Amino acid sequence: MKADTLQLDALQAEAALLAAAAPLIELALAEDIGPGDVTSDSVLPGDLILDGRIIAKKAGVIAGLPVAGAVFRRVDPALRFTARLPDGARVRPGDVVAEVSGPARAMLAAERTALNFLQRLSGIATLTRAFVDAVAGSGATILDTRKTHPGYRVLEKYAVRMGGGQNHRMGLYDMVMIKDNHIDAAGSLSAAVERARAAHPDLPIEVEVRSLDELRQALPLGVDRILLDNMDLEQMRAAVELTAGQTPLEASGGVTLENVAAIAATGVDYISVGALTHSAPALDLSMEADRLSHIAYRLSQIAHRSSHIAHRTLRIAYRLSHIAHRSSHVTRRHLHLARRLSPVASRRLQLAIRDTRGAIRDTRGAIRKARYAIRDTRGTIRDLRAALGNQLVILGHHYQRDEVIEHADFRGDSLQLARDAARCRDARYIVFCGVHFMAETAAILAQPGQTVLMPAVDAGCPLAEKADLPLVEQAWAQLGEVLDVEREVLPLTYVNSAADLKAFCGRHGGAVCTSSNARPLLAWALAQRPRVLFFPDQHLGRNTARAMGIPLDEMLLWDPRLPYGGHSVEALRRARLFLWKGWCYVHQRFRPEHVTWWRERVPDIRIIVHPECPMEVVDLADESGSTAAIIRRVEAAPPGTRWAIGTEWNLVNRLKNGHPEQFIDSLSPEPSICQNMAMTTAEKLLRVLKGLARGELINVVTVPPQVAGEARLALERMLEVSP
Repeated sequence: MKADTLQLDALQAEAALLAAAAPLIELALAEDIGPGDVTSDSVLPGDLILDGRIIAKKAGVIAGLPVAGAVFRRVDPALRFTARLPDGARVRPGDVVAEVSGPARAMLAAERTALNFLQRLSGIATLTRAFVDAVAGSGATILDTRKTHPGYRVLEKYAVRMGGGQNHRMGLYDMVMIKDNHIDAAGSLSAAVERARAAHPDLPIEVEVRSLDELRQALPLGVDRILLDNMDLEQMRAAVELTAGQTPLEASGGVTLENVAAIAATGVDYISVGALTHSAPALDLSMEADRLSHIAYRLSQIAHRSSHIAHRTLRIAYRLSHIAHRSSHVTRRHLHLARRLSPVASRRLQLAIRDTRGAIRDTRGAIRKARYAIRDTRGTIRDLRAALGNQLVILGHHYQRDEVIEHADFRGDSLQLARDAARCRDARYIVFCGVHFMAETAAILAQPGQTVLMPAVDAGCPLAEKADLPLVEQAWAQLGEVLDVEREVLPLTYVNSAADLKAFCGRHGGAVCTSSNARPLLAWALAQRPRVLFFPDQHLGRNTARAMGIPLDEMLLWDPRLPYGGHSVEALRRARLFLWKGWCYVHQRFRPEHVTWWRERVPDIRIIVHPECPMEVVDLADESGSTAAIIRRVEAAPPGTRWAIGTEWNLVNRLKNGHPEQFIDSLSPEPSICQNMAMTTAEKLLRVLKGLARGELINVVTVPPQVAGEARLALERMLEVSP
C-alpha cells in the first residue's frame, strides 16, 4: 500500500509539473522555431531519421526529463523520447541521460528548447544537492524560497525536490509569513499573529525575527516556525539554546556553500537558500546523434558552409563507400549537397578560422606566462630552503595541493605528521602545510626554541569546530550526574580537534587518536574504563567500534544541543560508547549510491574509503583505511587494478597520476575537495620562507603553556599506544 501511495504521489507530481510546463513550452517553441527551422528544413532531407542521445558533460543531478520529453513530443508526436535515468539521479561526464529517435528536422528543431529546460532544472537540482550534502548528518533541512524566475516556480521548486531539498511556501497563499512590515501595520507581533490565525486557521504561520529580543516575543505565541533573519552564527546558537526545541527555527540570509555547514552546526532546523533558484548555473548537457546519423548531419553542414573543401568532401564521401554500401541514401545526399557550396560561407569560415587561431595563440601565451610564474615560485622556494638549510623543516599533509606538497620534507596523514613533528629536534623552524589543528599539534610537540609557522594561518577545520571546550565540559558534567565519570568514562578525541580539547583529555586520563590508530586507541581506552566519550567525529568512532565487534545498540549519538545528549538516564547507563554528533564534510559527501554506480558499471572495481565516511558507505566498500593505508594499498596493487577511492580529491588525483598502470578515480562524481587544505598555496609558502630569510616570523602558531602541557600528555599516550 505504501509503495502504491508513493507511486501515485509521483504521478501526481509529474502531472502538475507538465501542466505548469505546457504554456512555457508553447512560448519557448514559438520564440525559437517561429515559422520554422530554416536551416534544418533547407539542409536536411524530409525523410531523414536520426537517433540521438542526451549526454552529461559534467557531473550533476538530473531534473526535468518529463519536460524535455514533452518538448520533443510537442514538436512532432513521431519523436520517441526515452529517459535512461530518473529525475534526481546523479550523473558523471559521459553518462547517457536520455535517447531520442525520429524525424531529423523535428529533432533538431526541438533540441535547444528541450536542453534549455533540462539544463536549467538540472542546474538547480545539482546546486541543491551540493547544499544538502554539505549539511548531511546535521539534521538541518535545505529549503528554497520564492526567488524563482517568473512563470517557472512549479518547475524550479520541482528541481529543488529532485536535488534533495524541500519547498518553502509555494506563494503568498499557502502559508502565513509575518515580517516587520506586517508587525508595524498590526501594532504588535501578537496582534499580527492573532489576526492571521483568525483569518486562516488552517494555514501554518511563520514569524520573522531579527534579534533575540524579538525571538523571546515570538516563542510564547505558538507559531509553526520562526525565521532567524540575517543572524550571525553566535546569535543562531543563542537562539537555538533559547528556543530549546519549542518551535522549529529557520535560518535565512547570506547562506553560501562555504558557510552552510557552520549554520547547520548551530542546531537550526531549516536553512532557506534563495540562490538555489536565482543563481544556479545550468548543468552542461548536449545531444549527440549516433555515428552514421552524425556523419550525415556534419557532412551536410560542411557542404552548406565551406566551398573550398568541396573536393575534399567528395573524396571523403568516396572513401566512406563501405559505409554507403550499408546506407547509400546518406552518401548520395552528401554528394548532392557538396555541389551546392556557398563561396560567401566559405569566406566567413576562413575568417572564423583566422580568429580562432589568434585566440589559440593568445591562450598559449597566457599559459606560457603562468608556467614561467610557477617555475619562478618553485625555484625561489628551493633557493630559500637551501639557504635556510637544517634550520628549516616543512611538513605537508596528503590533502595539500601538488604545488605545495612537492616542497615538503615530510608528507603524511595526521598520525605520521605528529610523529615527524616529534622527531624534528634539530630544526629551528617547522613550517606546517595543513590546517590549524595540525599546526597546533606540531607546536605542542615542538622542542624548546622551535617555532611552528603556517602559510595559511586561517585554514581551519569544520570538523574540529563541531566540538568546543564549553560543550564538551557540559557533556562531561551531564554524564557526571548519571555516572562516576572519572572512573567510568574516558575521553578520547580525534586529532582533528582544538588544543584545549586535547588538553581536556590529558587532564582526565584520556588520549588522542587518528584515523590510522583509532582501533588500538579505542581498545586501550575501553581497557582503562568501561565507557568512552569519543569526539568530534561520529563516523570514525562508529566505524571503528563496529570493526571491533561493538554492537550499535551499545553506542549513543551525543547531541550537544540536547540535555544528556538527547537520551534517558537508563540509556546512558547501558551505553559503552558516546559518539559526538560531528562529521567531516569532505567525507560526508560520499554516499551509498556512489558505490552502487561503480558496481553496476565496473564489476571488478575495488572500492576503498576513509573511515570518516558514513557507516552505510563503509559497509558497502571493499575496505576502509586512513590516507596512509589507502596509499599503501594502491602502491601494493598489481597493474590493471581498478580503484574508486572515497577520500579528498588532491590525494586521489596524486595517486591517479602516480600510478598510470592502474585505473584510479574518485568514488563521488563530484570530486570532494577540502577547501581549507586548499587555502595553502605555493605563494603563501614562499611568503613565510621569505620572512624567515630576512629574520621575520610570519603566521606563528602558539599554544598556551598549560594547555600545551596537558595536551602533550594526551598525545604522548597516543604515541605510547601506537608508536
